[in-house]
Amino acid sequence: MITDNLPPINGETTVDSTSKLLLVTAKSSQVQLNTDLVRKLASDVRDWQKFVDIASAKFSIPFAQQHLKKLASDIVPDTVLQSMSSISQSYGLASLKLAAAQIEFHKNCIAPLDVEYVYLKGIALSTQTGGKITDRFSRDIDILVGERDVKQVIDRAVSQGYRIILEADPIEVVQCKRDRDFYTNYADVVTLLSPDEVMIEVHRKLTKLSLNFDKKAMFANSDRISVSGTEMRTLSVPMHFVYVCYHHARHFWSKLHWLADIDAFLRSEKFSRNEVIVIASKLGIEPMVRATFDFHEKIDQTNRWDDPAFFDTHGGQYLSACLKNLRGGMEIEEEMRKHLTLGDFMSSWQVSKTRHKELWVRSWLHRVKPTVTQYRSRRYPFYFTWLYYAENVINLAKNAWRLAFPTRREHVKK
Repeated sequence: MITDNLPPINGETTVDSTSKLLLVTAKSSQVQLNTDLVRKLASDVRDWQKFVDIASAKFSIPFAQQHLKKLASDIVPDTVLQSMSSISQSYGLASLKLAAAQIEFHKNCIAPLDVEYVYLKGIALSTQTGGKITDRFSRDIDILVGERDVKQVIDRAVSQGYRIILEADPIEVVQCKRDRDFYTNYADVVTLLSPDEVMIEVHRKLTKLSLNFDKKAMFANSDRISVSGTEMRTLSVPMHFVYVCYHHARHFWSKLHWLADIDAFLRSEKFSRNEVIVIASKLGIEPMVRATFDFHEKIDQTNRWDDPAFFDTHGGQYLSACLKNLRGGMEIEEEMRKHLTLGDFMSSWQVSKTRHKELWVRSWLHRVKPTVTQYRSRRYPFYFTWLYYAENVINLAKNAWRLAFPTRREHVKK
């Protein structure tokens, strides 16, 4: 939950021009860019290396480089534009490698099988919204697979030389059948490592704890896309938009290329605000989606960012979270995520009031399921998996008891 409105940047009480320009140039197209605003902010930037470093770390540098080169090349130093161009090219090459890996995975592990699936974000998002896959940087490939199809996909991938990852940093892969069986049957996300070292996340569900996306509807209403001539499927535009609203907000808008995602969807010919609201309403997260619209509109209103009252709306809280994350790396996001509501939301207002109880129940029921962390600390044989359920029920009961009957020491802490 956001506890303050306007975040101080580098000890200041106002948002500097560098931060403003970073967000303003994180757009997928120049169509709606305010040229005068971009030029004014660029003229006020005093530390271009800081701008380049943050744009690179937050994955918006391909967009920023294109916009500044066209709109403010007489203001931005040539050495800065050259540096941004070089970094953008390296990001583009990484995206091409990812696209090639997605095509190979699809041809070898999805197309030969009769399975339900949709690709998410990344290459699929860029292709669906008409963008260049070299502009929208991604670190991995995401695919949602039908529950009954997960094992079939994983088995097929392993037979084709893909490895199951137990730990990403440093990389540790599955070495035994017991690990493989647990991950295939219980992990919400099974991460594969392709033969050319690309990570592919196979999702059996799209949320962490409380939300319940209708997978049947997702598969039935999916869109067909073509990646370099290879046909595959992704979520429909309105469903994809709702999903990225959920995903990006859950990560506190910590990456700037996510702002370009929203911009790209809003410009799509297939985008319908009414269809988006209907989907969000059914899920119980209409306030979350409406806040995204508000956030998108506030980005260009930089002349009001120094007014704390401007951040009092739900979209303003998104803007505040995004600005906070400019100050550093994952450590900031991880600290903020300690206060997630129901395991899925940065604040309770993101959920429709009539759905709080339902999502709360679903969140607690999901906590009963065995987790990867639990398995890695105590690797029970497969036929003893029920012990994980028992452990989780006991722990939940203890937590509920503490909440209902706090000890004298806990009373003092409060």
